[in-house]
Amino acid sequence: LTIFLYIAGVTWFAKTEARLSNQNTLAIAAVVMLASLGLALTAPPVAQEEGFAGRSSPAFPYLVGAFGIYLALKVVPAVRNPRPDKVQPAVKRAVLGLVLFDAILAIGLIGVWGGVIAGLLVPALLLGRWIYST
Repeated sequence: LTIFLYIAGVTWFAKTEARLSNQNTLAIAAVVMLASLGLALTAPPVAQEEGFAGRSSPAFPYLVGAFGIYLALKVVPAVRNPRPDKVQPAVKRAVLGLVLFDAILAIGLIGVWGGVIAGLLVPALLLGRWIYST
């Protein structure tokens, strides 16, 4: 549900990235992405309660917060000025950020070993130089 909500927000945010976007639509989409981060914070306790998780890292909530700031650095300027040259970099960061978000969720569910997933960001960034990602 967390990833679904995040991707729904990113998709909504990207809907009109090639032309001038509606500021209200971008703001609502950003709130949906933010809601997914809030929902992510509930994953480790729920998973442990159900017996599906290992030992969560105490850094997990801080990583979620840092990821939110990482996104906001591109998303907030795009909402303020919804031109394609602002929205497209925000969409690219959000799309490639899915790898980081998955790694952060894994850290919350199984501990620091979940961070290995973050290594997948390297090929994603390399491919992102040659393949249009939004």
